[in-house]
Amino acid sequence: MLCSALGIGCLFSMGVALKPADYQFGQVLGTHNAPGWASAYAAMAPSAIETDTGYRLWVNSKSRDGEPWHIGWVDLDRRFRVVGHSDGPVLALAAHQPTVVRGLAFPEIVDAGNGVLHMYYIEFEQPPENSTEPFYGGPHLAISTDGGTTWDEHDAFNIAKHADVSQNGSMSVLRDRDGWQMWYSALLSYYVQDGRWNSVVDIRYAESEDGITWTQSASNVAIASFDGFDKVAKPSVVKTNEGYRLFFCASSQGTPYQMFEAQSRTPTGFHVVREIKRPSDPWCSEMICYPNVLKQRGRLLVFFSGNGFGRDGCGVIIIR
Repeated sequence: MLCSALGIGCLFSMGVALKPADYQFGQVLGTHNAPGWASAYAAMAPSAIETDTGYRLWVNSKSRDGEPWHIGWVDLDRRFRVVGHSDGPVLALAAHQPTVVRGLAFPEIVDAGNGVLHMYYIEFEQPPENSTEPFYGGPHLAISTDGGTTWDEHDAFNIAKHADVSQNGSMSVLRDRDGWQMWYSALLSYYVQDGRWNSVVDIRYAESEDGITWTQSASNVAIASFDGFDKVAKPSVVKTNEGYRLFFCASSQGTPYQMFEAQSRTPTGFHVVREIKRPSDPWCSEMICYPNVLKQRGRLLVFFSGNGFGRDGCGVIIIR
């Protein structure tokens, strides 16, 4: 059994115990095995692609408190053990950019074919004083033609904001022979509760012919607030024979993120089918969030961040 071979346990869903063959989990990256560039903040928002020998996992991290977020990668073998990593960040803020920029976050890696990789990510900036928003952020695209070693930002990347959206956020992108599809977090508004900023977020949908210029309909909401959860964010979508499976995290008025699965026959109109209960392991006992789903034959791998939005590391949930 893979569960016992990894020394990992089983998750529960909606209060019902599932068999170990259905749900398994384990930590893959934490402060104990993170490279130097991720030593202070291990693994926020992982994004994985499959390689010949295992998986390459991109994360945004920090090597020390107070520095901007940057993005690097680690290699995992088939048993999810770290076997290599980038020498340093592969994407970081240029030296000439203002120090008010907080950094780069939420990488989404997509194989564009012919040896080309796309990285969709968010750049965060601190706002001016007396701002009505806690930060400014915007989506960006970088392209690699050498397997992810070096990246160049693509200036033509564009996805418009709807009139009711304050900022576009983290993205999930699929590419197949029919074109490109994107689900993204749409930040609608902010409010202050108990002295802390909170946000109202839903998930929207867009399409593209080339992965660079995106179009969207007037009614493009994939999933909105539900059951008191007003922050519905960080989508990750896989396509199946029956339609689409959407994994995401949600929060209610600043409570710790919880993780959910929703399903739909179309790219919009998702309905929630279950919560993914967090395990009791110390590194993720307070929060599981920022899912990234990799589809394999007969199973899904759901990489996710743990406590502190990934401060303590990231793991993988195996769904058969």
